[in-house]
Amino acid sequence: MASMKSLLLLVSLSLLVSNSLVLANSHLTAGTDDGSEQWGYVEVRPKAHMFWWLYRSPHRVEDPSNPWPTILWLQGGPGGSGVGFGNFLEIGPLDVDLKPRNSTWLTKADLLFVDSPVGTGFSYVEDESLAVKTDEAAAIDLTAMLKALFNGNETLQKSPLFIITESYGGKFAVTLGLSALKAIEAGELKLQLGGVALGDSWISPEDFVFSWGPLLKDLSRLDSNALYSSNSNDPVESRTYESKGLMVDRYSKYMSTKIFSSINSASGPDLYTVMNGPIKQKLKIIPKNVIWDGQGAIVFPAMVGDFMKPRIKEVDKLLAKGVNVTIYNGQVPVDQPCISLQMVGSITRSPKAHMFWWLYRSPHRVGDPSNPWPTILWLEGGPGGSGVGFGNFLEIKPLDVDLKLRNSTWLTKADLLFVDSPVGMGFSYVEDESLAVKTDEAVGIDLTAMLKALFNGNETLQKSPVHYCRVIRRKICSYSWVIDS
Repeated sequence: MASMKSLLLLVSLSLLVSNSLVLANSHLTAGTDDGSEQWGYVEVRPKAHMFWWLYRSPHRVEDPSNPWPTILWLQGGPGGSGVGFGNFLEIGPLDVDLKPRNSTWLTKADLLFVDSPVGTGFSYVEDESLAVKTDEAAAIDLTAMLKALFNGNETLQKSPLFIITESYGGKFAVTLGLSALKAIEAGELKLQLGGVALGDSWISPEDFVFSWGPLLKDLSRLDSNALYSSNSNDPVESRTYESKGLMVDRYSKYMSTKIFSSINSASGPDLYTVMNGPIKQKLKIIPKNVIWDGQGAIVFPAMVGDFMKPRIKEVDKLLAKGVNVTIYNGQVPVDQPCISLQMVGSITRSPKAHMFWWLYRSPHRVGDPSNPWPTILWLEGGPGGSGVGFGNFLEIKPLDVDLKLRNSTWLTKADLLFVDSPVGMGFSYVEDESLAVKTDEAVGIDLTAMLKALFNGNETLQKSPVHYCRVIRRKICSYSWVIDS
């Protein structure tokens, strides 16, 4: 009898443990004992399972007037795993060697990684015909995932969500932004959308493709004949079935040899091994028959019809609805974002005065510890002249106002940092006109805050002496070099 009671108790406890992993609509979730990490599956459609992983920051500051943000990271591709690439190779708390990352964005926000579209990473479909074919379909799936996570979770609801992306993820971000807003307005999603940040975004593929040739020629990677050849075909109109197949094949090879592969040392672990080894063991809830990236090959071919479609109008719609949209971009390699922890901090936790900056790293940089490569901070005159505009495109930047190569660019001698200061000029802005600065000292304080955000925590910039260059009456009448102590 006692043994029977023990058996019943064991069965009851087993059911209790099993049920604790099951949410509404068969959504499976688990996490660490201290609650700092949660992960799980959401069945976004019948037989379509999306995997997510949420990190809660140990640096969280509770301030009702300035809520701690959550960043939703969307990887590019389509078919890149946010849970894999974005997490362990870019901004998560651990690197691919499972060692702490000093530059993790977790110091500025909670991080939500997702394997989207379904079929990516640990996400999977039970029938390959369920792979999404359009950006809008991917956005609907992501919205279903957000509903499952945010509705009923008051902690998440109080945290503004910033959708931050790279590459093709930019198309997902703008379509998700609109889909989420629609659900919020309909009362179907309890979420605060804080903003969208698009890194090296694929929102205008044709413009993106035609920018590669001139940039690579400027860097002596292409000659004139190769430049002409690269820009002689229409990247949109030439999308025959055969060219699509070739594009898929080339892109798949590119993805497999992308910059991520160079991060893994010859003797160290590769991401595939890590994800299907210790990470899968830690997560516990991954089905035995699901392999990380096991269905990755079905994602891109399913979406090839949308690959070259622009999503510029969606950006306009987000802006019209008052959503803060931030564009950030790298220079080389041509499809990698300038991953900037400081910039994300400014996006998500800035006051109502926003200063815009643009940094160029010189391809002529010489590594000489005895004579460090300098950085020039260009300040335009006026007051009210845009350094990002006038100084950049009309005076010393590598491209002129016609976006043609400038032979006299100062980039041959230094890295160049342009800024729109005071706030309210160029791309800088204030949310309240009363916040416009009134004195030179106030401008200096704002510029110092900008420099703190860029230089603190960035050892590369710290090693580069900053020279401040002034311009008088919007002409280079004189300039002075001031070494920053």
